[in-house]
Amino acid sequence: MHKSCHHLDLMNWLLDDDPATVYALGGLHFYGPDGPHRPRDEHGRPTRDERTSDPYYRAQWGTGAFPEDEGTERAGAHGLAYAHQYPAGRQAYLYDEDIDIDIDIDIEDTYTSAIAYRGGASLAYTIDFSSPWEGYSMELIGTHGTLELRHGVERNGQLRPGGEFITYSPLFGAKQPHIVAQGDGGHSVADELLQEDLVGDGVHGSAELGLAATPRQGAVAVAAGEAMWRSVASGAPVDVTELLDAGGSVPTCS
Repeated sequence: MHKSCHHLDLMNWLLDDDPATVYALGGLHFYGPDGPHRPRDEHGRPTRDERTSDPYYRAQWGTGAFPEDEGTERAGAHGLAYAHQYPAGRQAYLYDEDIDIDIDIDIEDTYTSAIAYRGGASLAYTIDFSSPWEGYSMELIGTHGTLELRHGVERNGQLRPGGEFITYSPLFGAKQPHIVAQGDGGHSVADELLQEDLVGDGVHGSAELGLAATPRQGAVAVAAGEAMWRSVASGAPVDVTELLDAGGSVPTCS
């Protein structure tokens, strides 16, 4: 959820507001030793070659997500090795016995949450970390109409149909499709825009739109994700402000 706080940061930016309270439900529905896709024999026992017969593994074969030689360290961007996270010779596996919802309460693979914002808006947010496509669907319902966006890629890397438009439906009026500019690059071109913000001249209009998150905005998004698993664990709503205060003061950036 800490990785997916990008979604929450996006909503905070669209609403120009901070989340106040989070209530969430969650569970372990895909991974762990009892995962429904774990290869098993006719007696229900895990197969000896479950790694190579695992549908997740087979779906990503040849992409570099897993080293073909198990004695090789897994590498990421620019060839940087994951020596600590994925040590050579040790298989970090989706169905490891260590993945147990009763032992570690912060490893859910599914979340459904309700988030209340300080200014009165509310967000219904759901996510699962096992999906046939990658991306997000968003519907923003306001007092003057609705914004809809379907952004994502299919398994083959192609854009999902409909992702080339943001649709605005006025409360009183016809739908207005707005074309989304497309480009090439990692994370749907976000990597290139981020590099431009850091070391370039910002010609793409990031400053005017306020796209570059401040340290405080980043902290708020992460805290909202933190609040989700804490709410799942406790069964009660979690105050985002209290989480931020517990971690020390967060700078307010102009």
